[in-house]
Amino acid sequence: MLSIQRGVLTLRGAWERNIPECVVCHGPSGVGVGKSFPPLVGPSAQYLSSQLRAWQLGTRKNDPSDLMGHIARSLTDSEIKAVSEYFANLTASGASR
Repeated sequence: MLSIQRGVLTLRGAWERNIPECVVCHGPSGVGVGKSFPPLVGPSAQYLSSQLRAWQLGTRKNDPSDLMGHIARSLTDSEIKAVSEYFANLTASGASR
């Protein structure tokens, strides 16, 4: 189930909950697009999940129009784990480590 969540959320999103796929904003394979959409490839799963939780709790607020705040508040704990592990296991070229 976790691997299915990884692919669905990162590559397809959950549009029924207004959650776009991660790669729409963060670029192909999560390599980042400018200052507003940093790379998701590189940081550890622990770092990524802690940032998503910070947006959930409202302790991180530096995203345009609260986009990440909305997304993070819409994610379950298992979804946060899934997407964090997905990007933590990718290389800059998009291949799994």
